[in-house]
Amino acid sequence: LKGNLYSSQVENIKDKIKNKISSGVPESEIILETKSPTTEDNIEAYVKEIILNQPYVKDIHNIYIYNVDNYIDISIHLELNRYLKLEKTEKLTKVTENKIKEKIGNIRSVYIHIEDVRSEEDWKDITKESEKLISNIKRDFHTFRVHKYDPYQQVLLKSL
Repeated sequence: LKGNLYSSQVENIKDKIKNKISSGVPESEIILETKSPTTEDNIEAYVKEIILNQPYVKDIHNIYIYNVDNYIDISIHLELNRYLKLEKTEKLTKVTENKIKEKIGNIRSVYIHIEDVRSEEDWKDITKESEKLISNIKRDFHTFRVHKYDPYQQVLLKSL
């Protein structure tokens, strides 16, 4: 298909296909899978697809793509298992770099920054504990007026 489709549009098309097949082949179980195409213009999607299919890669973040003259520089942070040996890590980065260069034209450099997998984050919902604080703030500062007071558009908040 040409152009971009929203997920809801894709689902509608899939439903129509399923209904058409079901009407011709009753009692059939139909599974349709859709995948967004990766185009030359979507370098970040290519990079993610290549990297996330590499062994030992747990996550990827901080993808930066720079256009320098007619070339592209890419900087990526990879999260790997902390117990992966340096030799395997080096081989993985070389293989990954080569795959990216094969898939995307005009690559000048690929910088791969290795990190060990981040530890699990433990979040605590403090909403109930902070309700009293929030109500006190609302009570004390319930209405503000914004005044511009200098040419640099700085804002002064003044309680009424």
